[in-house]
Amino acid sequence: MEAGLLVTILFLSFASLIHGIAGVGFGMVAMSLFSITLGDFGESVAVVGLLALVVYFLLFLATTRRAKIDWSMVLIITTGGVAGVIAGYGFLLVIQDQSLFKMIVGTVIAGLSILSIFQHKLSLSAGGKWWVAAAVGVIGGFVFSVFIAGGVFIGLYLYSRTNEPADAKPTLQMIFIILSSIRIFVFGVGEFGFSSAILEAALISLLPVVGALFAGHYISTKIRQSVFRLTLFTFLAVTGVAVAVLGGFGRI
Repeated sequence: MEAGLLVTILFLSFASLIHGIAGVGFGMVAMSLFSITLGDFGESVAVVGLLALVVYFLLFLATTRRAKIDWSMVLIITTGGVAGVIAGYGFLLVIQDQSLFKMIVGTVIAGLSILSIFQHKLSLSAGGKWWVAAAVGVIGGFVFSVFIAGGVFIGLYLYSRTNEPADAKPTLQMIFIILSSIRIFVFGVGEFGFSSAILEAALISLLPVVGALFAGHYISTKIRQSVFRLTLFTFLAVTGVAVAVLGGFGRI
């Protein structure tokens, strides 16, 4: 096995493990790792985008046994998210340097995550008003389209609205499935299309990625909700810092 492919499998498996535990972060963790080790990782973005859909779908199936899906939240956030993904694609075609944008988004994610550790419900949830959820969808879809980190923003919003963050996992995965499918369609038929090499790498990585995902989900079911909440928001805070730092240096 080529060294490059082995590294890809290891990175994707670790990202899948984290996503299984937290319900969010597959794309961000994977791309953060790739950005540190690779100079040109355009193909890695495509592999991550393709496998992300599989990860979201399988975790959705695993989590629906424990919690119900909030379909109204799915509808509102994905409606805004669709507009955000399309806007993000246009942004990529027009703006070549998104460093400042990524630094701002990363800082916001980190700040809100830190606040969530000490305060159960953020003002971000604004009493569950539909327009707030729609705005979160637009922003999340936009960020999701630009550099695969919008899921963190959406996850932060949903997790902040419940006493048990794990209950929001299936709703979050359904939103990810829809937005990821749209992203694959938009980018797959555009200038960032998929190649046979990308599909081959995705297929070879599939089994270890799936194994790591279910291992992570199993771990998440064995820890207390208070520990889960602290771990989750700490991870989101670290992710926000990674977005700000790596994005500022043009690495993601």
